[in-house]
Amino acid sequence: MDSVLISTEAYSQLADQLRAALLSKSVRAMSVSGPWGTGKTHCVRSTLKANRREAAFASLFSVKSINNLKLTLLDNIVAEQGGIRGWLARRTKADRDVYGAAIEKLYSGAAIANDLALIAFRSAVRGKVIVLDDLERKHPDLDIDEVAGFIDELMELSACRVILIMNSERLTDHSKWMQIREKIIDRELFYSPTPQESTAIALPGHHLAGMITPLITGCGITNIRAIRRIALEIDWLGEKKYSQGKPLREFLASFILMMGANLHALGQQGVMAKIAPDRTGSIKQHDQFRNACSTLLIDPDNEFIDSIDLFLRTGAMPSERIASVLDRRCTTERVSELQFESIAVRNDYFWDIDWSDEEALDYCLELCTESASFGDPHLLSHILQTLELIGGPEVLQSASPALSTFRTTLERQPREFTSQNYHPAILNVLASLQHPPPEGASTRPAVKDDRMHALATGGFAYAPVLKLSTTRSSFVEQLGSMDAADMRYVVPAMLNRCANIIPNCEHPDLEAAKAFQEACTQYVDDNPRTKRARLISAAMTGDYPAGQLESARNVD
Repeated sequence: MDSVLISTEAYSQLADQLRAALLSKSVRAMSVSGPWGTGKTHCVRSTLKANRREAAFASLFSVKSINNLKLTLLDNIVAEQGGIRGWLARRTKADRDVYGAAIEKLYSGAAIANDLALIAFRSAVRGKVIVLDDLERKHPDLDIDEVAGFIDELMELSACRVILIMNSERLTDHSKWMQIREKIIDRELFYSPTPQESTAIALPGHHLAGMITPLITGCGITNIRAIRRIALEIDWLGEKKYSQGKPLREFLASFILMMGANLHALGQQGVMAKIAPDRTGSIKQHDQFRNACSTLLIDPDNEFIDSIDLFLRTGAMPSERIASVLDRRCTTERVSELQFESIAVRNDYFWDIDWSDEEALDYCLELCTESASFGDPHLLSHILQTLELIGGPEVLQSASPALSTFRTTLERQPREFTSQNYHPAILNVLASLQHPPPEGASTRPAVKDDRMHALATGGFAYAPVLKLSTTRSSFVEQLGSMDAADMRYVVPAMLNRCANIIPNCEHPDLEAAKAFQEACTQYVDDNPRTKRARLISAAMTGDYPAGQLESARNVD
């Protein structure tokens, strides 16, 4: 494991407990238990080094016998001292079992060889701190009783102190260990860092640490090696510099969940522990997986799942495919944010008396500049209308660079747009980019006039931006031309606005409100038997279309 750069509270606490145990003459054997990959071994090594304790280390991983374990410890000790045995081991990388076989071949009786090995071992380990790691990974042929006997031998015959490192929850003979541990272990230490602490150790200064940490926590991952592996596989995102929004979070949450399951590193509590990969590494998308996605607030059928599954099965990250989805999703999200900001600007312009017109115009121009780069005519139209509402038609000259960027974007990425009520400046750009229809071609259908719908939503103050007259005759004309869907919403909503405005004799929209009310009365009088007149008459008496009562009344 790499050096720990950050000492967390749990790590410091374990180091303090180890130091205290080493200073106590009554503590000869101690155990350190905790989840895999959390830094137990590193903490033991660092503490022994800081306290200048001479130690020998051995991993019990796949060790089949005590003799093999002794040779491993001897190998470690001699190699640390620069001896020939360690040098040969490093050069040949031979299996340590070969050493035992070689010794036996040198002597006619195995008993003599064992005695010589025992004499050499006792001398080599005398007075040292012996660290036995990975107890839970020992070979099934090595019984836990044999390990306990060996620890007792180290303490009694060689005056050693022993530190046993393990993940006790993973011991195959856990029940037997629980029965004999009190006979040999003087002090038990438990190390269980939080996912936040493990992430702080694993990813100091990582560009996505702030976003990854809560997701690692949600998955209950404490294995530092697993966290570093996850971070290694997504480092390429740093080159793309994606904004830390919903699309990136959905990808990271999906990746951490599936990668954590693939590495068997998910927390052992709750639904996460029930997610397991098959033999190919693919994640089974069953109820537990869907419930885990719900816990992480992500869609279990999101667009990233198949790409991540492909990576787990093949080892090749489909980064270009993932980047394409992120680009599209991030663009869509930012467009929505800009639309909301444009609406917010209008609201603040009317209601925030401390926000000057100059500041509002500067901010709106910034929105124009950014919006133009997305090539979205609806978005840019909305912001241009907001700009014009604040500064009047003459301020549109300031938006010329944004319109130029908009044109360039569309030239680079040509697209088809349906006819809508865009801002005139946008319509001019779109018209200049379209080829004239061939002779004899059918004309485009008439563009729907939805200005009254926009007026009912935004209020009379938007009439100048919409290029809509607020005279009685203009409103009568609109009442006769709106389609049924607009009529059902616009008339009740506008009449509700009028009822709120007219009692206030000083309201700036008073004349427009009176004009709409008069237009409704005139239309009913002029067309008494029409369906439109019946709808208007019903709205004037306080009736509303089914399903629209609240939405119409809540318009202010």
